[in-house]
Amino acid sequence: MLPCSTPIPVRRPGLLVCRHTQPFPINLVSGLRVTTAAETILAAARDLGVLDLVILGDSALRLRHCTLTDLAITARQRRRGAPLLRQVIPLLDARSESAWESIMRVLHQAAEIPVTPQQEIFDEAGRFIARADLRIDGTRRIHECDGAGHREADVHEVDLERDRALLAARWERHGFTSKHLR
Repeated sequence: MLPCSTPIPVRRPGLLVCRHTQPFPINLVSGLRVTTAAETILAAARDLGVLDLVILGDSALRLRHCTLTDLAITARQRRRGAPLLRQVIPLLDARSESAWESIMRVLHQAAEIPVTPQQEIFDEAGRFIARADLRIDGTRRIHECDGAGHREADVHEVDLERDRALLAARWERHGFTSKHLR
């Protein structure tokens, strides 16, 4: 039998245990210690690529689980994943409402095409027409992600009315599916 002071490594399929030598921020949830969103994203940065980390970061920002400042402070540490997190922070945007919107925005950024996420569009009379996923800055062109839900009869009908209003206001809409973005 091993003495109590000897650490026993955890070996369970699918379970990854990280031990830290320094204290790090935690939250107490129903009496359970859990890492902060920024710490969790830093841990994920060890294993994820840029796009996956952008999706995770955008979602955490949108849901207000952390701020860009929280992420920047966490990324200053000398830990695995921190260099990638520092690289990804400028790509993050809390306005993204889906994983595919995040991917589409990063693709535009990689091509050096300036965009504004969640752009509200009004007609000449000032009436609201639409909120576009991405507006190509300096143009009247919008790019949007169209998931399968946009082909349900009632949603499709509303989308067609919206498209007609955009055309009448001289906006050019381009829809993309996940297949296009892949």
